Amino acid sequence: MNSNLYQIQNIFKRYGKKDILKDVSFSIPEKSIVGLVGLNGSGKTTLSSIVSGLKPCTSGDVLLNGKTAYKNIDEYKRTIGLCPQRTNLDNRFTVRENLINDAVFFGISDERININLKKVIKKFNLEKYLDFKPAALSGGYKQRVSIARALMHEASLIILDEPTLGLDPNTRKSLWDVVKNLKEEGCSVLITTHYMDEIEGLIDKLCILSKGKIFFDGTVDELKKNKNSDLDKIFNKLAEEECE
Repeated sequence: MNSNLYQIQNIFKRYGKKDILKDVSFSIPEKSIVGLVGLNGSGKTTLSSIVSGLKPCTSGDVLLNGKTAYKNIDEYKRTIGLCPQRTNLDNRFTVRENLINDAVFFGISDERININLKKVIKKFNLEKYLDFKPAALSGGYKQRVSIARALMHEASLIILDEPTLGLDPNTRKSLWDVVKNLKEEGCSVLITTHYMDEIEGLIDKLCILSKGKIFFDGTVDELKKNKNSDLDKIFNKLAEEECE
């Protein structure tokens, strides 16, 4: 496994008197795909928001290359590309404008913007859609544009929150191919999902959240060996325990 690029240390998140996340620690290695899996309500989206710098934690720390993100949160956010469950593309602007606006916001030079724009247009097959408003795109292409936008400001970690929710099987497969390519080009990827079967052959590392705590942190093979079972059975057993 590659060296740890992002480290999440002893994260707690409390809303009122309720602890949503409880002493959560895990790492995201460089040039790797990490699956963050859990049932609805397990804290996946809250945790991904904290890792992205979008929300603060109640206590704990997020480190990038061994340094706290909170010392310069704006600089940290520049390294992150967050693709939320519901894409937050701006429907006032075209796809092209959404891509360029992101890079401008993060202070990317005009020269780099032009280079990056050409790259993402080719990578995500966006030529036909550049002058469309995001509202006119299919769910799969909205996700593509959302990921492309993150690459416009040269993010080193792409966070995908339930990226295949509501997508048909063919579109899901196409999206996973895109994700695999991100790793090959040097990005790290954090995927939150509850579709264990989809990510099993894709991820380098698996973190399972249960009731706001880390239930497992390791490789898929390690999980199968430790639990002496396949992923679906493990996940179903976890679901039964959470309902008790």
